[in-house]
Amino acid sequence: MFEYQKFMKEFDGDMMDIVSEPQFKPGEKELVQVTHDECHFYANDGQRRIWMREDEDILRSKHQRRSIMISAFLCLCHGLLRLSNEQLQENPHIKNKEAFVIRSVQTDGYWKSEHMLDQLVHQAIPIFEILHPGCVGVFCFDQSTNHNAMAADALIATRMNLSPGGAQPKMRDGWYIDKNGEKQTQLMVFPGNHKLKGKPKGIKQVLTERNLWPEKSIRLMCEQCLGKQDDNVDLERLDCCARRIMSLQPDFCEQRSILKEALIKAGHIFERYPKFHCECNFIERYWSFAKRETRQICNYNFNDLLIQVPEVLISVPVTTIRKFARKSWRYMDAYNKGLESRTAEWAVNKYKSHRRLPENIERIMDQLDNT
Repeated sequence: MFEYQKFMKEFDGDMMDIVSEPQFKPGEKELVQVTHDECHFYANDGQRRIWMREDEDILRSKHQRRSIMISAFLCLCHGLLRLSNEQLQENPHIKNKEAFVIRSVQTDGYWKSEHMLDQLVHQAIPIFEILHPGCVGVFCFDQSTNHNAMAADALIATRMNLSPGGAQPKMRDGWYIDKNGEKQTQLMVFPGNHKLKGKPKGIKQVLTERNLWPEKSIRLMCEQCLGKQDDNVDLERLDCCARRIMSLQPDFCEQRSILKEALIKAGHIFERYPKFHCECNFIERYWSFAKRETRQICNYNFNDLLIQVPEVLISVPVTTIRKFARKSWRYMDAYNKGLESRTAEWAVNKYKSHRRLPENIERIMDQLDNT
């Protein structure tokens, strides 16, 4: 993220209203961080502490009851990605005013990668481009399987059989560099003049066409790739089995997730947060704020929850969201400077500068360890 920082606006001050505009060279564009995450709100998730008489006892339900899932996008300029009524009227091709989705797992089913792609392409990107004309969005996602999912026709070696046909999917065209150093396009299904017309090729056929199939026959997967290693296995061997050779081909290595493909096609940037570091995503603090506000007005009714949650999400002040982002940037800066776990937590709470810690933070930590 730090390579993008010099192209982004910075917000500072007690009310986060001091804006530092980036300086651009010819051809450079402003970058805007857009963060995403999902969160569940439960109908029976009320306040934990209440005022009551000493002789009074309240029986709480042990079940959280029905839930709704929210998938939302935030930016530092506007907070929740959302159009005004005037902007919506000026852009009749936009069907949704907000870029968040409300879904009930109990009635609508699970949130899948195709739902995430639809929200990104038809809501988040169009709304972002209206709110930030001429800017490039840096869309940040966590390491969810939905966010890393590949398209049905993606070039993935583990989906391929050794022989043609079978249950393997039909893949998009691949490419390779021939012996003359030229890039050649390769069909991953048999052409119309072949006896196996329209059927997907197997790994052996694909590698044979690329002149990469070894003279000595090899298996689809070896012991190493199956995880059954022993002392005689060469871990550095790259031609141990057919799937390993196929997976190391440049077109397979360059295969992107469906979200990344959609963002690159729209001219934006796809980024992932590091695993197990939710503190780097400022939307997590946004969820905490929204849940606290929802608990105060929750009446343990699912229909009322559907009404209250959108109002709470919209009501979170932009200044508050910017403060959340400032703290997340301090965490990222701490990790970038080599701090870990408790030392990073201490440094983030100790130093309150805008997005960064002192450059000599490592020396300061060493001095504290020696005292």
